[in-house]
Amino acid sequence: MSSSGTRIGTTIGGYRLESLLGRGGMSVVYLAEHVRLGRMVALKLLSRALNDEPSFRERFERESRRAAEIDHPNIIPIYDAGEADGQLYIAMRHVQGRDLRTIIQQEGPLGVARTLFLLEQAASALDAAHERDLVHRDVKPANILVEEPSDRVYVTDFGVVKHTTSTGLTRTGLFIGTVDYASPEQIEGASVDGRTDVYALGCVLYECLAGRPPFSREGEVAIMHAHLAEPPPAVTAVNPGLPRALDRVIATAMAKEKEDRFGSCEELIDAARSATLRRTASAPALTAAAAAATAAATAAAAPIEATSVPVVADAAAPTSAEGSGDPPPPDPPRDRRAPRGRPSWLPVAISALIAAAASAVVVAFLLRDDDPGTAAPTTTSASETTTAQTETTSTVDSSTITTTATSVAREGVAALVPGTLWSACEADTSTRAGAEGAAVCGPSDSVGGLQPDRWEITVYPNAASMRDGYDSFRKAQKLKRESGNCNGVTWGGEDAWLHGPDKPGGRRLCYFDGGDTVIVWTHEKRGQPDHKDVLLVARVSGSDHPGLFNWWRFWHHRIGKESA
Repeated sequence: MSSSGTRIGTTIGGYRLESLLGRGGMSVVYLAEHVRLGRMVALKLLSRALNDEPSFRERFERESRRAAEIDHPNIIPIYDAGEADGQLYIAMRHVQGRDLRTIIQQEGPLGVARTLFLLEQAASALDAAHERDLVHRDVKPANILVEEPSDRVYVTDFGVVKHTTSTGLTRTGLFIGTVDYASPEQIEGASVDGRTDVYALGCVLYECLAGRPPFSREGEVAIMHAHLAEPPPAVTAVNPGLPRALDRVIATAMAKEKEDRFGSCEELIDAARSATLRRTASAPALTAAAAAATAAATAAAAPIEATSVPVVADAAAPTSAEGSGDPPPPDPPRDRRAPRGRPSWLPVAISALIAAAASAVVVAFLLRDDDPGTAAPTTTSASETTTAQTETTSTVDSSTITTTATSVAREGVAALVPGTLWSACEADTSTRAGAEGAAVCGPSDSVGGLQPDRWEITVYPNAASMRDGYDSFRKAQKLKRESGNCNGVTWGGEDAWLHGPDKPGGRRLCYFDGGDTVIVWTHEKRGQPDHKDVLLVARVSGSDHPGLFNWWRFWHHRIGKESA
């Protein structure tokens, strides 16, 4: 193949090569301009040395067909594919950013919160392929592109995708994939399915948290033997600051037998998130925080009445909603001045204060683990936790705290919002007509990637009143039900969203409002005791609807569940 220098400036299939982006075993990728449209693309060219090899031509052409077949916001879009003067090429979206392999090499271990934020998106893309009976077979950090600064993820390199009826072998008897992330069935040439990608994603999860692949051996043969015969390594042996429960999650993902692994990539990420929260709930700092909150609450109640207010013993232990794995949300901030009388909501406020202190530890843990230099767990003293709680409670004016039933319901909105998001929220004193309570939120320092400039959650007493609120948005935008689309490609429509197959979640609509991008959705109770009927609205300035849709995808089914 000619050197990259001799090809830059030439035109292939209507694309002028501008610069070299990367080089792989079978192809070279250039930044190129589509001459007729003036659009910049990433142009992948098959090596000329392989152009006459039928198996490589087939594999290269398959990539364009398979990737174009899956319409998903986290799978890199294919614009064009073809052959010009004997040269096979694929034109795809040019992502401004780095691949996950480069990020880990440059920054080291990424920490739990950022890892889960990135891999959640990759998992969604892979599961979408699995729903079409397609297996990626080469999931690795180098094939996970991260757009900057939004942290939107794209899974790429679908050239080795196979249907689930295929084996892991090529016609030459060699497996397709990368040995650092290859499952035992790939190495042995057995049949592959979605759990093959689960294994590889488990390897990627390990690498994100440890800064290196799970099996570091001399030579490919030794690495393959480790995948076949050695137990998955413990990530806590490399990074002791991580919860031990993550070792079990990775061991399950990397089980030798497919039947012993998670059933989907989403299940893997959910288990990792839950493992993080279990560690937080049992941390010594949590006990100190709960003790400090209990003491503060008892002291506040003592001047009012000689007998202290009873507090449930396990009130400080956060619980997640139906295994969602989200951080248990803290209660809304409260004014700390002692009331003159003993209003009816005081016992609730005291118990909630304890839960809020516990939740503060959850957020602190996630933030701490985002520091790549953190190698060991740290403890938080009771005095430090009390100080942090005092700073949190100062964000809402005391005028929002009253003894009316409406105010209590409004404060209860916090129980429906994960703590990482609630940290940037305030109770809204002017709720919508017919609503029980509301909160208005902004970007959270605890969450990476693109975030809305403003989003709000409104709680309704029943589904009928919530749907009335939703319909007011739909009618204002003149959107018919089941019309248009809300996804990473098109924007402007209305439809239903699901928790999973045959599990309705609610309705959603999206539109552009002047210079803003907006999405509105409902989270309906539908007889589920841990849900509320809520209406949510999120907006971001500009026209980055893929970024807003990605935020919605990550959070929409996590908001609206009660934490306990």
